[in-house]
Amino acid sequence: MDAVSFIHKIRTEFKKRSEQEVVMLSCSALGILYLPPFIIYRIINEDWSMAVIDSLVFLIMVLFFRFNYMKGSILSTRLTMSAFLMIACMAVVYLKGISSIFWYFPAVIVVYYLLKPIHAVLISLSSAVTLSFILYSSLESIVFASILVPCILMNLILYITFNSYAKIEKQLTKLVTIDSLTGVRNRRSLTQELANIVMSQRRIFFNISLIMFDLDNFKKINDEHGHVIGDEVLIHIAKIFSLNIRASDSLFRYGGEEFVILLPDVNLPEAFTVSENLRKLVAASTLPSGITATVSMGVAQQLKAETAVEWLKRADAALYKAKQNGRDQVVISQ
Repeated sequence: MDAVSFIHKIRTEFKKRSEQEVVMLSCSALGILYLPPFIIYRIINEDWSMAVIDSLVFLIMVLFFRFNYMKGSILSTRLTMSAFLMIACMAVVYLKGISSIFWYFPAVIVVYYLLKPIHAVLISLSSAVTLSFILYSSLESIVFASILVPCILMNLILYITFNSYAKIEKQLTKLVTIDSLTGVRNRRSLTQELANIVMSQRRIFFNISLIMFDLDNFKKINDEHGHVIGDEVLIHIAKIFSLNIRASDSLFRYGGEEFVILLPDVNLPEAFTVSENLRKLVAASTLPSGITATVSMGVAQQLKAETAVEWLKRADAALYKAKQNGRDQVVISQ
């Protein structure tokens, strides 16, 4: 493989991964590349304690890289790596003295990238306090303060920065994945969820069913009562379904008056029963402005090796059949 192909492969791989995974992989890779010369240097100079620490860090970085590459961004791994970085910094400072304190600062930045701000500030500030105990007896008060205060200030700035970033990211995610009218997840979110399910099914296949439904004669509701009432009806329908499905189920607005429900660990007969109960519930409900309405539903259980598009298409065909057969009914895709 030539250099250009290798770089292209690396870029493609990184695009598939989250920011936290990229940080962990990058830190591990840098440690793997950076440490061997220092290990050799320590051995030549018979600095055995540092040679052991550097060798241990090198082995752990190899393990982190392999585990994160195979498993992705897992909280336990991020916590372990963060704690390890802080412990390694404290060990180096304890053995080599104040000259090694600069390693604390990049390590803390990495910790903030890996963890939630509240967890990061607890770990990094605990490390700063521990470092102050290690250094206090060997430094003048003014020198000690000139080290401790910047550590605390850096943590404060990083906490504010990353906490603000987390809030902005949460708001942006909500804008991208939540339907602004009904408050349920939108079509973009459904597409991503189905892609994740299809990938998971390739490893371990499990029962999962999909219900596609829409409101019967919704155009008539809009024509007779206006679009404002039509929107209120959609909001009410979404609320009925949200309150009557399991916490593990997911409701999405697919478009217009059409919705999709994902039912994990539910086979086709069970999905049919769920659909019938929901259909009857809507038919018995009084919607805004005294409107009564019905829904038609198509149900499909995912098949082995079936793509998301094929799965949705079968559910949509079943829904279309329910409409053709007179509406207000459930049709399953065989």
